[in-house]
Amino acid sequence: TNNYQSLIHPLLVIDSGYTHTPGSGNENSIKRNQRAKITEILFESLSAPAAFIAPSPMVSSFAFGRQTSLIVDIGARGMRVTPIVDGLLLENAQRRSG
Repeated sequence: TNNYQSLIHPLLVIDSGYTHTPGSGNENSIKRNQRAKITEILFESLSAPAAFIAPSPMVSSFAFGRQTSLIVDIGARGMRVTPIVDGLLLENAQRRSG
């Protein structure tokens, strides 16, 4: 049992956003399993009424009031370029270095 009140607001979970990983395809199934586990925890343990897992490039685009944009994310471990068209990630067009 929980010692806290159940949530009354939907939850927004920000995901890394890089969904297209080249290689054997095993990485995508691992990511899918991680998302399923996160969703299970949100609903069963935290009693969330609703949840949405959003990729960070999409959230960045919406933060600037744009539904179509090119998001360039530069960090210590590399760079990621993600095109967003009408609020959707173009998964096969994403590129990263590093």
